[in-house]
Amino acid sequence: MVRTRGRRLMLRWTPRSAEPLRAHRRIRVFLTVRTPPPTRRRRQRLNSPTILLSTDYKADPYNGPVAHPDFSGKQKSYAQFRTRISDAVKGGVNFGGSLAIAEFGCGAECLMGFATDLQTGTVYDLPAGGEDNPELSLIYKPDSNLLLAQWTGGPDMDHPTCVHAFFQWTGGAFTPLQKREVQGQCPTPQ
Repeated sequence: MVRTRGRRLMLRWTPRSAEPLRAHRRIRVFLTVRTPPPTRRRRQRLNSPTILLSTDYKADPYNGPVAHPDFSGKQKSYAQFRTRISDAVKGGVNFGGSLAIAEFGCGAECLMGFATDLQTGTVYDLPAGGEDNPELSLIYKPDSNLLLAQWTGGPDMDHPTCVHAFFQWTGGAFTPLQKREVQGQCPTPQ
């Protein structure tokens, strides 16, 4: 028989033999079962890519001709990243129905990137990135307008917090939806 009492698991074992059993011969074994704190379960749900499948954030993938950014005109400030951006554009839509996100490192524990609209060739800054968001990871899907950014925050690395920020692509900008902080390190995205 197995019974749970809080964080302990009690097993009661009764040997089965030919001799009659007396009540005092029952053996009880107590095991301490370590369960994760509630914040860990919540953090795993937040990190789950299934959030990105919600119909509230559905985007229809763009299949038309690809417009490349013009790095000599309005998009001149992005010219130093032209190789990374052009490679992402060649890869096709990977977020929000018509965007190609280019992610790349910018130093130790640093990630930055840009989103390029494949219909217009316009380049946009991502809502999170750089040295302000250490250990940043982004989760996104081609048919969803929802972007999850998670990074390590907190006053010091001895007591880190994992920051989850949700952003919605609205066709010309990233709109912040929600930001949560959970004690502990961020889980590795899958």
